[in-house]
This record gives sequence, C-alpha cells and structure tokens, in this order.
Amino acid sequence: MVSSSMNLSNTNWNLYKAFTVAFETRNLYRASEILLVSRSAVSQNIKELERQLGVRLFTSDYKGIAPTADGANFYTAIKNASTTIINAENELHAFTPDSTGTIRIALPDHVADFFLVDYIKHFCAKYPNVRFDILRHSGLDMLHNGSVDFVIDMEYKLRADTLTTVKLFSLTDCFLANKQFLENHNLSQNITKEQLIKLPLISFTTDPWADFYKEIDPNAKPVIINSDSSSIVQLLVQKSIGIGWLSKEQQAGMNNPDIVEVKVDGFPFASFPTLTVLCAYKTISRPARVFLDGLIEFIKQQITC
Repeated sequence: MVSSSMNLSNTNWNLYKAFTVAFETRNLYRASEILLVSRSAVSQNIKELERQLGVRLFTSDYKGIAPTADGANFYTAIKNASTTIINAENELHAFTPDSTGTIRIALPDHVADFFLVDYIKHFCAKYPNVRFDILRHSGLDMLHNGSVDFVIDMEYKLRADTLTTVKLFSLTDCFLANKQFLENHNLSQNITKEQLIKLPLISFTTDPWADFYKEIDPNAKPVIINSDSSSIVQLLVQKSIGIGWLSKEQQAGMNNPDIVEVKVDGFPFASFPTLTVLCAYKTISRPARVFLDGLIEFIKQQITC
C-alpha cells in the first residue's frame, strides 16, 4: 500500500513523468529517449519516487522492467493527472513555423557532409526563424558545460554514462579505391590481406589496424594516413593516394564511377561504428528537441527509400 505521508507542496512532478513513461514503455532506455534525459536520471527518479511512496514500483526482467502490483495500481491512480501535466507542457512549448530559437550542435566533418546538411535545409524551410550554431568538431566537453545542445559523432567516441544517447543508424564498412590507383599497382578489385598491408591505407581511425597488421606479418610497418575528417579521406582516395577505409554509403555520396569497392580475401570485417546523437543530461531546449525528433524520422525515411 502506498504511504500517504508525502508533502504535496514539495512534489517533484518529474518523478511522476519518469514513472509514467517507464511504465508505458517498460524500458528505461526508451523512457530516457522520450524524456531526453539520461537513463540513469530516469532510474534515479523512479528510485526516489519509490523511497517517497515506501513501495517497490518495478522489478527487472530479461526484457527490461516490469511493474509490481503496487506499481500497476499507482499508474492507474495517477495516469490521468500525469497525462494532463505532460500534455500541458507540450501545449505550453508548442513549436510552430513562427517559433524562434537557436540550436547548438557539435559534430565532426564526416557527419555534416554525410546527412545533416540535407536535414537542416528541410528544417529551415519549415522553421525559418530558428538559427543554428554548428561547431565542426566533436565536443563532449562543450556538451558537459552546456555550450551545445547535443553532439553527433561515432558511438565509440561518445561513451558516457551521464549522457542520453539516441542511435541513428549503422554504416556498412568497406575498402574503397580509385581505379587508377589499382591500375598503378597492378591490382584487381579483389586482393589478399598480404597485399593490403603493403599498400597506403587511408583511415579516419588507427584503432583497429595495429593488431591486424601484426597478425598478418609481425614485421609489417603499416603505411597509414589518418584523418578524423572523412571528407579528407574521400579526397585522398579520389586522388589515388591509397585505399580508403570508409563505408558503402559514403561511396554512393561521392557519386564518382571511378571509386570502386575493393574486396579483401579473408578480411575480418567488423561492423562500422554507429553514428549516435548525444543529448545533455538536462532537458535540451524546445527547438533542439523538435530538431532531434525530426532528424530521427528524416533518417528513417532516407534509409527506407
């Protein structure tokens, strides 16, 4: 039974929102996406509400979370009130074509060049009075100090328990080369691992290559051109400087018939790091949230087209 000793004058309605969304999604991660706070923040809010009420509201299972009997009864009792509060907040912060604001984003070159520019064009046509501050680099420090609303970058660069992450999509990794480069080295579009380690490799990261080269030849000294901008990697590939470690999606974006995929016999392909949007621990601005929600839908449409 729920305790009746709570002081309603000190009620934190965020606790009730966290409980309601978690109850309806049965998943703390999904609840954090909807509320645009971190997963740990949702969990802490629920634990605090449980402490105040004096009951257990959820248990964990292999699918996520499951409500207890007290949790189900409590949801029934507060559902209408909680829905009213959430709807009132949404109405208060309703976003219209006349709305104003500034959206602050930090991202590296390859993300902007790959998909973001098209969506910004779409967004600006719909909301012409919204302004953008776009920083062309990864900025976790700026995210933590509140200088930007969110960061977009590869997942492996953005691991942080205090941040809310929203996955956008995965890329399909591959090797790309200019046909002229292959001709200059008397190579076809199918090569061996032994041939690969003797060629200039152009990559946006050096992380996976040291162990790979040692496995093929302990004495091999990899020739790697490293750049955290895939725009530069693409340019170097097009200039026949070497073989590029990019993605099939970026190959399509180059729209250059001379750039072809190179198959490497026996190469242990790993999945390309997932592009991830990170939101600040605190709720982001209304314009940024509208932008983020629309961006996710925009990407889903692009993938299914």
